[in-house]
Amino acid sequence: MKNKAIFILGIIITCFIITGCMGDTKEKYNSIGLPSFKEYQSLTESERAIIIDKTNHIPIEDVVNYFTIKIENYANSKELIDINSLSIHKDNLLMDQHQNKKLFNNIFISLELSINTNNMTREEAEGIASKMKEEIVDICINNDTYGFLKINTFNIRFIDHKNMAKFGYVTGSKLIEPLSTIEQTNEELETQTIAYNFANSYEDFSLKRFGIIDKEKELYIEIAIYDICDVDNQKEVLDSLNNLSDSLYNKIMSNIKSTQYIQSNNVDIVTTSFYLPWHEEDFVKYSYEVKNN
Repeated sequence: MKNKAIFILGIIITCFIITGCMGDTKEKYNSIGLPSFKEYQSLTESERAIIIDKTNHIPIEDVVNYFTIKIENYANSKELIDINSLSIHKDNLLMDQHQNKKLFNNIFISLELSINTNNMTREEAEGIASKMKEEIVDICINNDTYGFLKINTFNIRFIDHKNMAKFGYVTGSKLIEPLSTIEQTNEELETQTIAYNFANSYEDFSLKRFGIIDKEKELYIEIAIYDICDVDNQKEVLDSLNNLSDSLYNKIMSNIKSTQYIQSNNVDIVTTSFYLPWHEEDFVKYSYEVKNN
């Protein structure tokens, strides 16, 4: 009888231990399988590198669902706000414009909320909106491992219908540089390098986006041209864009690895898009039909 009691007590203790461990695991890991931000901060550099690599392979569908639930739960906990719209997307073409690398933090979130301010002045409403913005950013970026590593820009806008006002906030990533880069084939990197070096050979040019848009079967190359203020210089640049685009296309198509990259991805069109923030048209584009053998 005594042995039986000891055996039962042992089972109970074991259950408590297992339950405790499961509770710890739940607290340390979120629904997309990443450690909590507190846990992430305590990791060594090599351990963080593993988490960063894992982060980059989480499907965008899971990411959208993860942040949608977070934001909806927050909104539901506040009587003053309702969600008007929420969009979350990943830009796989985005470049680090200062080096020949794809940008790791490439998630963009745009959130619009209605705020009920029936008994508030505009100033009071703006104060509450500002506080809520900070809370949302804490939930999604400052205290979230995925958000800290991958969110590039978070646009939050509050609509105050009573006071006919809009309060907009933009939060950028605080991450300087991750310990990992986006995986690329040799052929893709070779083609990207051609575009990067081409853009960097001109003053005020930089490669902003590069890669294949699968749905369009299009290799898209976006080159930003900044700080052209003088009107004569602007005209000179505009007049040269067609020749510049032709030159870049010819460089790519004369490279064996680049043609392999294009053919293996069934690319039909190569597009060079010049981003011109100083011009009435933000983009000037040139497209070339690829003749696959």
